[in-house]
Amino acid sequence: MLGLRLGQLKGAVVQKQKRLDKIAKYEKEGIERFRNMSEDAFFIAGVALYLAEGTKKSGRVELVNPDYKTLKFFINWLAKFFQIKKERLALYLTINAVHRNRELVVKKFWAKCFSTSLSRFRKTFFVETKQKKIYANHNNYYGTLAVSVLKSRDLLYKINELIVGPLHSI
Repeated sequence: MLGLRLGQLKGAVVQKQKRLDKIAKYEKEGIERFRNMSEDAFFIAGVALYLAEGTKKSGRVELVNPDYKTLKFFINWLAKFFQIKKERLALYLTINAVHRNRELVVKKFWAKCFSTSLSRFRKTFFVETKQKKIYANHNNYYGTLAVSVLKSRDLLYKINELIVGPLHSI
């Protein structure tokens, strides 16, 4: 019986490695495909990202996400197609209230991701929850970040016009 169980575990490890290798291969292909992406495709990808994740009615251009790579893509898209400089960006952090004592650590994490100073951050929003469970990955939690373009009402109108097409083409 022990031999059977060991065989199952060994098989599971082999299958896991195959899955990880396949994921790595597709990730590499995706990165290569993006490097060869046309300017039009980059523009459309940014519009689609904003359609899915961006604010539409807040009065400013803003994207909220927990993934720094997604936010970097957004910042690069804004710079390339709308000439938005980093000086016009404000960062808003949202974290669970149980991480209140880690606020500075979390801000430093995000600041390092974007090579920016802590002065870019505005007031942190703390989410109160009834659940007080501390998870094993407690020190690897960095909340979500909103990248907001200051004084961007006109830009919001322009971007909203860009997303009207896909929404009304159905």
